[in-house]
Amino acid sequence: MRYLTVYRSNIPCLICTVIVYVVAIATHCAASKGHMGCLATLLQQPGVDIDAADSNGCTAVAYAASHGHCAAICRLILSHADTNHRDNRGRTSVTVSYLFSFNDILSLPIYHYSAPPLTSSATS
Repeated sequence: MRYLTVYRSNIPCLICTVIVYVVAIATHCAASKGHMGCLATLLQQPGVDIDAADSNGCTAVAYAASHGHCAAICRLILSHADTNHRDNRGRTSVTVSYLFSFNDILSLPIYHYSAPPLTSSATS
């Protein structure tokens, strides 16, 4: 596991502020909360694995999708996050957006260039 030292002065919010944090968990946290300052700081760290998955197979872009954070999804995609990654249940971030009815996310043009089309088998 890779660890990242994040000092309070580098991170603009208390929720994502820690002394030592696992990078994958920190990016998941920032993406799920829509904390763009934290996410930008974490994505600038050398060696960060933007597509790191948790025990459920979810990545940071899946967390942003499941919480409806358009800006976080765009930032992650621009940082080359894989929107085609499937979690342990076979769902991509597009599928998650669809399941949670986040139509504003589904209408993002950047999403359609990076993700495969939805299929009925992926939504069940």
